[in-house]
Amino acid sequence: MKSSKTIKRAMEMITYISLVLYMFDVVLLGTGELTKNFGIPSRMIFFGISVLAAVVLILLDLKKYLNNKYLISVLVFMVVIFIAAIRGFVGKQNTTILLSDFKGFLNFLIVFPMMAVMYKKNRVISFLKMLCLSLGVVSVLGIILAFYLQMPLEMRHGAYDFFDGYNICMITELTGKVTRIFFNSGSRLFFAGFALSIVFSLIENKRKFIWIFIASLDIFGMFISYTRSGYLAFAIGIFAFVVLILLFYRDFFKPLAIRACFVCGIVVVLIGTVSVAEKANLVNVAINRCLFAGAEIDDTDTNVEKPSDNKNDKNNKNELTNEKAEIQNLAIREQRKTLALENIKKHPFFGGGLGVSNDVNDGFIEYFYLDILSKIGFIGFIIFIIPFLFSIFDTIILRDVFCKEQRLLALAAQLGCLFVFVISYFNPCLNSSVGLFMYSLALVLAMPWENKKPKTAYFISSTNHYNVRTGKFVNDYIKKGYDVIYVTSDFDHMTKKRYYFNEYKNSKQLHVISYKKNLSISRILSHLMFSYKTFYMLLACKPELVYVEVPNNSLVKSSAKYKKINNAEIIVDVFDMWPESMPVKTKNMIVNRGFNIWRNFRNKNLKFADQIWIECDYYRELLSAQNINLPMETKYLTLENAETSIETKVSEDEIDLCYLGSINNIIDISLIEKIVSELAKNKRTRIHIIGDGERKDEFLEILKQNSIEIIDHGKVYEIDKLQEIFNQCWFGINVLREDLAIGITMKSISYFRGGLPIINTVQGDTSRFVEECNIGINVDRHDVRSCVSRILNITKDDLACMKNNTRNLFEQKFAE
Repeated sequence: MKSSKTIKRAMEMITYISLVLYMFDVVLLGTGELTKNFGIPSRMIFFGISVLAAVVLILLDLKKYLNNKYLISVLVFMVVIFIAAIRGFVGKQNTTILLSDFKGFLNFLIVFPMMAVMYKKNRVISFLKMLCLSLGVVSVLGIILAFYLQMPLEMRHGAYDFFDGYNICMITELTGKVTRIFFNSGSRLFFAGFALSIVFSLIENKRKFIWIFIASLDIFGMFISYTRSGYLAFAIGIFAFVVLILLFYRDFFKPLAIRACFVCGIVVVLIGTVSVAEKANLVNVAINRCLFAGAEIDDTDTNVEKPSDNKNDKNNKNELTNEKAEIQNLAIREQRKTLALENIKKHPFFGGGLGVSNDVNDGFIEYFYLDILSKIGFIGFIIFIIPFLFSIFDTIILRDVFCKEQRLLALAAQLGCLFVFVISYFNPCLNSSVGLFMYSLALVLAMPWENKKPKTAYFISSTNHYNVRTGKFVNDYIKKGYDVIYVTSDFDHMTKKRYYFNEYKNSKQLHVISYKKNLSISRILSHLMFSYKTFYMLLACKPELVYVEVPNNSLVKSSAKYKKINNAEIIVDVFDMWPESMPVKTKNMIVNRGFNIWRNFRNKNLKFADQIWIECDYYRELLSAQNINLPMETKYLTLENAETSIETKVSEDEIDLCYLGSINNIIDISLIEKIVSELAKNKRTRIHIIGDGERKDEFLEILKQNSIEIIDHGKVYEIDKLQEIFNQCWFGINVLREDLAIGITMKSISYFRGGLPIINTVQGDTSRFVEECNIGINVDRHDVRSCVSRILNITKDDLACMKNNTRNLFEQKFAE
């Protein structure tokens, strides 16, 4: 075990260092022209080392990565690429282009080392800062080159020789090797650097001016780069950045606006200075590039003069603003586009395989989207973008799970990737080291960062409705020395409204979808969203103990998935059984299939729990009937053991009953009506109502129609007031629908505490208690009159005995 940890630490260090060097190579060395001059393919070396070391890390912790949807989806795409390569080889496609395609997509393997080491906050932040700083360096180099004509002649001669005969004149005329070294890769990552720098300026207030300056350099670097399509993408990116900040992080908008003013000012100064040095209107150049976005000009003029003593000399008259050259290149691209569309029509779903080419110019398709569609089809393209869609979804949906710092950086990385996507409309860079580096970074930043705390327990409940039970366990584990975090949603199940909860020191609420009906698609989606968020929260925080309350059933699945990755202790508390306890019975196959899926979220994952707690013994019977024969511990709901005065303040000439709790769809109103109407025929009958609910008006109207006197106490929580009402009553009504899988109710335990016997239809534990302990009457639904007769024949002394029995049961089973 110790040796494997040592190997893991070593491999992580090797992976991270080689990943950083790879990033520097991508940003600072363009497409590798510098290293090619010296015969050292450095990028491939860094790439290979990082990937191989990452493979070792993945194998050492395979179960963790098998549950990583990003990694799995990337692997699926790589399988698609391998199949497409085989199809291209068998189909005798253009070998040169086939190898180029395959090598390009192999860059996707960079996602493995990123996922293997980019999970600790300090690593992520350091890596992103180095990316921003290196992009700033590229811009500074561009500014220096802008003053080329003002440099001493010896320095100009040295630059000419270094770049193998490529002269440097105006920055707007950079050609050949010079362009590819300084602006090919860097220009495609400038927007990511800009967005990340702005985010750092927001979250690191002390160094905000440094990051504002770097963001300004990125805009300027983009401005003077050779990639015309990047201008349009940059404009779209900035607009998207502002819109998303407005949508999801409105509190940052004011400081963002202030920083934008500073950035604009610095950029204007830089552009003005360089325009003067270059004796050119860079604004006109930018406008022209936007108008002809995508028409990249290859330098073919090698008949250039060496640097002269004349500082105003301008070689390479092949200006980027040459409209004729732009139109000629656009015409070539249109021909390629037409042929690519023809290939797509022939093989729309799976493509023609790698190596498919056009017979125009060099045969390469420059439009990435058409290129990938023609080679791996629509299905392959969908598989390609699925990981990125996961990344966007997580960044949006999990924004309340993790800190704003992480979410903002993930957003910036995704916008940087989208920037590359836009450029790729004109140029096939998403299967290059540049595009897939940014793509992988966007995926990784959407995953949780490790934030482990010692001896931590997470208590998770979809709704605070059951806190009267969960709260007891929370307090128990706090006393045991755990750092307990109580997690619930921000939607109240009972009131169907948003609410704020801060009862415990460490409380956390997750935003979920609201719903109006107890049985609805919205409620299911709300529970699934909550489970999804809690899973990623657990991954980030790595608690040693996780308690999940059931329902929600999907929490059992998410906790089991977490246990597979981190071997924590899992406690599943089955407080209610869905869909068994739901008041819905149907023969509809689709609905029943949905119920089965819902049920299996619980049943198929209970085996991963270290402890299974159940609300009542009846649930053990139900789960056993479903072939769940695991050790279970019954933990009854307990209430405060308040000292109350149990009295029998009743008259034998009239009957007072009590209904406590919510009046909803699970109570059997028709059966209650039958019982009380029969009682009313013999004695004056009065019902005390304590509570509310969606069917309260209906219930009260039915009672009135049967001449039942009603005393509506509303909502009462004070124990003394409840006891005063209970002392006036014969029985508490505990009558639920027959088709519910319920063994005990909260209302019945409240009755027990008040020493109030019950009229009961609940099966399992409650029915057994009634019979064995003489604490009330079980109702035979087929013989209501027999139940009524027993009630009418009970004497005041009999009732006093039942009240004492009821209170004794509470003290034995349900008192704190």
